Amino acid sequence: MVPADAAFDLKLALEELFTNMVKYHPEGAEAILVRLEHEVSSVRATLQDFDVDSWDVTRAAALDVNAPIEARQPGGMGLHLVRMVTDEFRYEYRERSSTITVTKRLAP
Repeated sequence: MVPADAAFDLKLALEELFTNMVKYHPEGAEAILVRLEHEVSSVRATLQDFDVDSWDVTRAAALDVNAPIEARQPGGMGLHLVRMVTDEFRYEYRERSSTITVTKRLAP
């Protein structure tokens, strides 16, 4: 069983990453594959999009949350939240397939 707080964090991360895949890879013709793996001490979520160009979300610029609101540009808050609520955030691109993996450690 995944604790409610960890489940909330994973849902938030998955929704953000899935939405970005749909929004920024409209050329993807196939369905996005979502896989969840629950282990004793963690949950790993993998999203895979097929026949798309590469865009490494883990290299997106960090958001300056201390900047005044009027100095900020739109965008970036979702990936900032993903980084904040997950313990591991990885990207892999191979043969026109984009794979994002996030891991959430569970409290003992």
